[in-house]
Amino acid sequence: MSEDQARVKVESFLPLEESLSKEWIERARDLLGEIQEDRPEYVEQLRESIEEDEYLEQFKNTLDERKLTKFLRAGNWNVKAALELFRSSWMFGKDFAECVEASLPSRLGPVWRQQLIYCNPVRDRQGRRLVILQIGTWDPAAISTNALLATAFCLLEMISQEQKTQISGVNFVLNAEGFSFKHLRYLGIHQIKCLAAILNGAIPLWLRSFHIVNHPRVFNVFFNLIKPLLNERIRDNIVFHSNLRSLHADLEQDLLPLELGGFSRIETSAEAATLELEAEVALHIETCLKQR
Repeated sequence: MSEDQARVKVESFLPLEESLSKEWIERARDLLGEIQEDRPEYVEQLRESIEEDEYLEQFKNTLDERKLTKFLRAGNWNVKAALELFRSSWMFGKDFAECVEASLPSRLGPVWRQQLIYCNPVRDRQGRRLVILQIGTWDPAAISTNALLATAFCLLEMISQEQKTQISGVNFVLNAEGFSFKHLRYLGIHQIKCLAAILNGAIPLWLRSFHIVNHPRVFNVFFNLIKPLLNERIRDNIVFHSNLRSLHADLEQDLLPLELGGFSRIETSAEAATLELEAEVALHIETCLKQR
């Protein structure tokens, strides 16, 4: 059995209620400052802050310990930071309702089948997820910009519920090979703002690194449009790679697909895992659309 196969037997998407091993409890402490004994106090502080907020109190019925912990981890257990991430997540539903409404997993089959965005179910040696967006192979005449963004939102929302991902975070790779003015024409300012909002914190995740590879000159036009909209935390983690060798120096080749010079042949579609959350996503969509 190969190392890849051995690791995939242990790691997969979900389940949400898995308990953390001693190793992961220590990792949460080292990366996030998470102290197990203090968690209930911080959870209650965040709950009270939400209930006292004029805008956020309308979502108090959506709160449970699991969801509150997700935002606290994304805010390094700082209640104020977690509160603002919670606000960003619901404001995204208000500002980009069409993206949230389109994110119902059962509607996203065409995007998954085109393998435009996917996530390796095997974590890297630091426990991180690896998400890859193949923007250059996207055919905007067949797959709408909103469908592509909704699928990215759905995938990231799903993995944000995994405890290990909340702790270790995500490495993101954008493969821009084939990106052209055809793609640029379908990326209006509203769509670019939507993507920036997803990356900036609409989904509470630690984006540990953001790698851009195989980028043609026209991609710089797109990047110059989105860069001012990205927060400092995201901008500081963006790396442009001039070749695949540079990418391989930062990421494990065992987890990269063949087209990026990697060795992984593991099925990377997360569609089945997102479908498990269909009812939860539907409720989230309904709440977003009803918010005041």
